[in-house]
Amino acid sequence: MLRIGKDKSSNSNIVLPAITSIPNMDDLKFLLSKAQKNWRISAELPFRVSEHGSAYVAEVRCSSDGTQTFWSLYKQNDNESQMLWNHPSQDVFLIFNLIHSECMSEEGSSQLPPDAGIVDKEASIMRKRVGEDQEGADQAGSDQAGSAAAGHLAETIGRVEGRAQPEIAFEGDIANQPLSNVLQSIVEKKLTGRLLVSQTGDGAEVYFSEGLPVHATCGRAIGNGALVELLSWEQGKYAFYNGEEPVHHTIQKPLEEMMAEGANLLEQGQYLQERNILSKSRLVRKQNDLSEAAVTEATTGGASVSPTLQWNLYLTINGNSTLEQILDNNPMSKAQWVPIVYNLVHFGLVDTADVQPAAHAAQVAVKRVQADKQSIESAIQALTNPETEIFSYAALLYFLEQERIRFGRGGMSYALLIFEVWLEDESCPGGLRQGTQDEAKEFCQRVKQAKRDLDFLAHGQDSDLALLLPHADRPGAETVAARLSNNLCTYPLSNGKRVHIFCGVANVPEDGRKTEEVLLKAREAKESAKASRKPVTGTADLLPPEEQSNWTL
Repeated sequence: MLRIGKDKSSNSNIVLPAITSIPNMDDLKFLLSKAQKNWRISAELPFRVSEHGSAYVAEVRCSSDGTQTFWSLYKQNDNESQMLWNHPSQDVFLIFNLIHSECMSEEGSSQLPPDAGIVDKEASIMRKRVGEDQEGADQAGSDQAGSAAAGHLAETIGRVEGRAQPEIAFEGDIANQPLSNVLQSIVEKKLTGRLLVSQTGDGAEVYFSEGLPVHATCGRAIGNGALVELLSWEQGKYAFYNGEEPVHHTIQKPLEEMMAEGANLLEQGQYLQERNILSKSRLVRKQNDLSEAAVTEATTGGASVSPTLQWNLYLTINGNSTLEQILDNNPMSKAQWVPIVYNLVHFGLVDTADVQPAAHAAQVAVKRVQADKQSIESAIQALTNPETEIFSYAALLYFLEQERIRFGRGGMSYALLIFEVWLEDESCPGGLRQGTQDEAKEFCQRVKQAKRDLDFLAHGQDSDLALLLPHADRPGAETVAARLSNNLCTYPLSNGKRVHIFCGVANVPEDGRKTEEVLLKAREAKESAKASRKPVTGTADLLPPEEQSNWTL
């Protein structure tokens, strides 16, 4: 279709700055966001393909109710714009592929880039409906020209579909299978390929090489942040394509670490929703005279964020702008802005300027009462052994079950240390004896001072002690055990008695996923440590059962 005399940038439309390459996913998402906010007019993105110098304009327009999105692609020739195709679709991945296919075919090549990511089902539906849906698009010009554009679009779809498609190994819905479980399955099977995930108005992809994630994109984010953001999704569909080799390598962090960050991001987002901090919420500062140092100090102990990004966002909060407008002025990925807003709200620096619904205000008030320190202490005392002031064995079993559930939901590994404590005493066989109640209490206090705040110290079976380490892999757990052994055994107790410990370390998922399995493995490792007179033994270093019984205290 020819639009004779149409300028390259129509004054009635929103025209973004021209770019010198084919638009990527982020470019198209940003273009769509502009059209959604200004539904009465279209949003245009001019671009030029450097390989052959051709100029194009991608145009998108949205209906007033947000239920329909109409895309068009024009080729620029001097003062004329030739419509190559237009199509109604809310699938940005699909439009991305169609634009790439159109532009790359200029020189007779139909090869799409490795990250094109078109879905066969969508293309088939699109081809089937192109005739009827074309009527719904904004066709300017004659029916004959519109038919030509539709025919050209059908050819483009055929060209895209005609290329060799990778094999779909498996697919599903996040509502039925959390992404953390999907990633764990890919890791365990050492698969190579691409995981494509989509939800309404958004998409993401992760490339794997022999089970390890090496490249990811999600919204504005690339690499580590993209995978963290993806792990916070609670809805959407996924498909894994076998054999697609990654071109880029943007992920450096271990998967376990990013899974933990993704779980934190999910919890932070849910917290903001509970506080009625939504995209249309107007944010207001509670104090206007805080310095950057004061804001940084006030949020110490919260989510780990860039102090500079946090300060820049804080400065744009004025009581009139919505969160959506603030983020327009401070472009960030979800993995960046959610922890920052969480910090500012959680530590009382920022709140919503909108009147909260009465039901929501009552809900917040109830939660604040439940967070009373005295109530927390009372709950802890109910789970604590009064003689040693550490958690009971029953509490340990409860915490282990919680970690098992958390692993099933988020894939976060954890570890269990089980150890016996002995004191030097030359008058006893073997030169060692078990401690008295006061000695055991003192030892437990020293462990509580040395452990992390999120670790749980509890009684095990018989005279054993146990230390539950959330968010810990095998090397990390064995490092913690070795450090505890060194710190606790180097200095004697207040009565001058030196301490010896024999500690066994077990990890989930390496040593099993059920509570009884990890308990058994940790005890076996502890018995092996005692038999070999080693302070710490992991399950990988277990002695054969017959050797474990050769020496006892």
